[in-house]
Amino acid sequence: NNILVFMQRLISSNQLDCTYEESVVSDTAYECQRVLGPHFPELQKEFSALSRYIGFNAFLHKVLDIDAEVFLSEEEFRIKEPIHVLISLMEQHPNVIVAECPEWSKEDFATRANFDIIDFFQHESKLSDELVEKEMRRLPPPPGSQILHVAGLLGLCDPRNQFI
Repeated sequence: NNILVFMQRLISSNQLDCTYEESVVSDTAYECQRVLGPHFPELQKEFSALSRYIGFNAFLHKVLDIDAEVFLSEEEFRIKEPIHVLISLMEQHPNVIVAECPEWSKEDFATRANFDIIDFFQHESKLSDELVEKEMRRLPPPPGSQILHVAGLLGLCDPRNQFI
């Protein structure tokens, strides 16, 4: 149990931003888990949860520019079901849905894009392969890829978890 407390303190002392020292702390936490995990199999579940928390926090902070520590503490992360973490993220920070393509947040763009997508799929079967490829390049990038990445970090990539 002292090992687990050490790992939790190591991680909680790290605010997971982009500085060299904090990157070393994350790397140290991962390395400790890799080395100690096989010797303490009863802690593997805890180590796995801590690893997910490190990855989740780093992604929120570095990619989505969200203060992950304020959004969700390590203890809250352990208690909440992954799907509820994802729902909370979208409720508290709805712009993450369009983070990689902010033009989707503009009503006229979204309306036009949805029309183009619907039109494409209604006519796709009637088009040649070359034309399908050309028309697909014309479509806007779909929103939500960052949310899908977060879902993966939370362990929701398993197809059985998609409908939880």
